[in-house]
Amino acid sequence: MKSHPFLDKLKNKGITLGLDRIYNALAEIDNPHNFQKGALIGGTNGKGSTSYMLYTLLAKSGFSTSLYTSPHINEINDRYLINNQNITDEKLNFYINNLKWLADKYNLTLFEFETLIAFKYFNDAKVDFAIYEVGMGGRLDATNCFNPFIKIITSISKDHVEFLGDTLEKILYEKAGIVKEGNLLITGIEDKSLISLLKRYCQEKKSEILVIHEDFFISNIREYDIYEIFDFSYKDIKLSNIKLSMYGRHQVNNCALSIVAFLELTKKYGYKIDRNIIYDSLSTIKFSGRFEVYSRDPLIIIDGAHNTDGIQKLKESVSSFNRKEKKILTIFSTLRNKDPIGKINILKDITERFIFVENDHPLTLKNHEFYILAKQANLRYFELMNIDTAIKKIFEEYKDFLILITGSLYSLPEIYKQLEKYRYYGGQR
Repeated sequence: MKSHPFLDKLKNKGITLGLDRIYNALAEIDNPHNFQKGALIGGTNGKGSTSYMLYTLLAKSGFSTSLYTSPHINEINDRYLINNQNITDEKLNFYINNLKWLADKYNLTLFEFETLIAFKYFNDAKVDFAIYEVGMGGRLDATNCFNPFIKIITSISKDHVEFLGDTLEKILYEKAGIVKEGNLLITGIEDKSLISLLKRYCQEKKSEILVIHEDFFISNIREYDIYEIFDFSYKDIKLSNIKLSMYGRHQVNNCALSIVAFLELTKKYGYKIDRNIIYDSLSTIKFSGRFEVYSRDPLIIIDGAHNTDGIQKLKESVSSFNRKEKKILTIFSTLRNKDPIGKINILKDITERFIFVENDHPLTLKNHEFYILAKQANLRYFELMNIDTAIKKIFEEYKDFLILITGSLYSLPEIYKQLEKYRYYGGQR
């Protein structure tokens, strides 16, 4: 489902953080979120990948497992996953039509209503485990109604500063708001001062915390083709030569978080697990828009990195992956509130030439704004073009380049559409 009139109406409400509205709505349908177990995963970057890895480990172990993520890449149904099946249009329509009175009664935002659907749908399906990715922040995010045993905070960097604050400490406070009494928090934060603050917060909340490089460890990291290979240890568990098919050193950290969560979650509920499933699951995992090698000829990499920290990690990953030192053409799209010049200045170090494209989000940076930034940064770029023209150009003129497509998740639906269109009608993959 690409759109729905009722969801389009809610989109106009914008973002209003707070939990009272959705708590009231949930109470009307007997609080379905209180009958689920699983994990709630927040953080600035990496929460989507970590959520998907944990979901995969549980699903491949034979548990009925659901995953709620945002934003979607292709269609709304992508946000609601149970056992590798997106919610059908028929079921999604059913939940929209049967719950929209609550959105009207309590003036829910779009994200609150989408989260309400997830709570109800996953509870109706009676899944064994439900994995929820935090939308923005944590403390006042609609997903924070869900209070499972496992909480994860992947990383902290500056993003959504207009809502979460303009310092890392303020942002940490919002992210840490998902931690409640009796929880186990697993974190990939590496900044010592932030870890100290987080430990103090967990102590106040009477919750336990596990910190990467202190309580669980990754080592012997190396790359092979599109794989990261590494060793993992936690307590008496040692796993050697884990092969992860999600490229980038930062994904190794995310993977370690998901493994610890998997081990602790299954232990808490008395399940014995086959460690071979960890190896098998991670070696074949694929997650759209996360260092996705879409094509080998031409070499096309798609990554939804959308803030400066994510773009910096992407730059490092591309530099490592580009062993043949191909020249790089970057197709770039961004929202104007996501530090466009900061991201461009990072990418220009590895980019031979840029193509700037707009996306469908109301805050997309427009062509004339790209032109100004390109002049300021002294970039080599093509005259501004739409996505279909850009895709045609790379296939017809730049097949010897590494094509990097990045800057915003909101550009990816049209990117995939035009790539598939060209694949079937204008060329070959």
